[in-house]
Amino acid sequence: MDTLLGPSPPITGTLILNGCWICGLGSSLEEHHIVPRTYGGSLGPTITLCGICHTAIHNLSFKRALFDGTIAKNFDAIVSKLLGEFCDTWNMPTHQNKGEAVSRAYYLSSVIFKARLLTRKEENKPVKFNTTLPGTISSKLKLLARTYNLNQEEMVLAAIEELYDIKIGTK
Repeated sequence: MDTLLGPSPPITGTLILNGCWICGLGSSLEEHHIVPRTYGGSLGPTITLCGICHTAIHNLSFKRALFDGTIAKNFDAIVSKLLGEFCDTWNMPTHQNKGEAVSRAYYLSSVIFKARLLTRKEENKPVKFNTTLPGTISSKLKLLARTYNLNQEEMVLAAIEELYDIKIGTK
């Protein structure tokens, strides 16, 4: 049974589904880490979400993070309004219960928010970094990685460490 606080009992294992756990749609499915990888959940349980719901729950948790202490007291009402408006734009299958969808989205966004709070001051927390490299730089990265017998991620990390030691580490 789902409540506004989320599923009861909470999700503790991976759920691979044929449709989105929130809205029920079966297209554009993605794997969502219940606790995001950036906040320590890389080995934790995952759940199937559509791309729209996946983006929505991360956006919702980010909006929650922007609230200060005074506004956060009214967060439940604000979230219900935001989720209600979002649900109105959903093209959810008729068998899907909108109240249950709101409860599930609220639950997942709350887990993301709480994980962010718990890890915000952790110095060794991994930070996800995505970038698009021009073709020539990508070719150089691949060649360097092969030369040093590393994968590309390991090569970038090694290069950052080396440059840091050369330019900053001795100061």
